[in-house]
Amino acid sequence: INVNDSVTKSKFDNIYGCRHSVVDGINRATDVMMGGKVAVVCGFGEVGKGCAQALRGQGARVIVTEIDPIC
Repeated sequence: INVNDSVTKSKFDNIYGCRHSVVDGINRATDVMMGGKVAVVCGFGEVGKGCAQALRGQGARVIVTEIDPIC
């Protein structure tokens, strides 16, 4: 069974998994609080949405870049 291409993985794990892991990874790597910082998210797919939501939830000012205007 190919789990990586399943609808459940792509719809839930990409957005919710990244939402939790991106902030944890940044905090562990830098030991810096995100509140008041400017964060740039490249791409606004499912992963980018989760990252942007997580960073915004930590108090960062989020800027999103996307090459596809219809996205």
